[in-house]
Amino acid sequence: MYVSASSRVAVEGSEDVISRDFDDFYRAEVAAMVVLATGVLGRRSGADDLVQEGMLEAYRRWDRLGSYDSPRAWVRRVVVQRAVKAAKKADNERNAHLRALSKRPHEDVVESLDPTLRAQLQQLPAQQRAALALHYLEDLPVAEIADLLGVTEGTVKVHLSRGRTRLADALSPTDEQEEV
Repeated sequence: MYVSASSRVAVEGSEDVISRDFDDFYRAEVAAMVVLATGVLGRRSGADDLVQEGMLEAYRRWDRLGSYDSPRAWVRRVVVQRAVKAAKKADNERNAHLRALSKRPHEDVVESLDPTLRAQLQQLPAQQRAALALHYLEDLPVAEIADLLGVTEGTVKVHLSRGRTRLADALSPTDEQEEV
């Protein structure tokens, strides 16, 4: 039976067509989604799992999602929401652990970033990290970030501003460093 590429409606015998469409989507998007999840989490650990969960959810709904103008936006939203939730949980666990262990610094962060930047990113709240990752890694406008995070555009602007300010303050050289 014939299935049009534009509708991607599930009909008898069309699972192979739908599966191929999803396979193409998956291959095209998975790497960028892992980078995004890594940026939101502030570490690579767990990013792959979050993306796989989001992609599995998309696969289960592909008969409907495949006809969306941007299924990528739907999956991105799922991944970001899960990453923010996981980051908040990890932040809470880390803070409790640090208090229990005399404030020992946590080192499980994105390996490819400069160690100083990694340390400063870990100090940012999860929502600020998410806003910065979506803006700088995904190049999304404020309105789209607000939609993904479920907050107002003003809130996103505040998260971006505060995150950039904290990073700039922490990473700018002191007068003593400039003289050397």
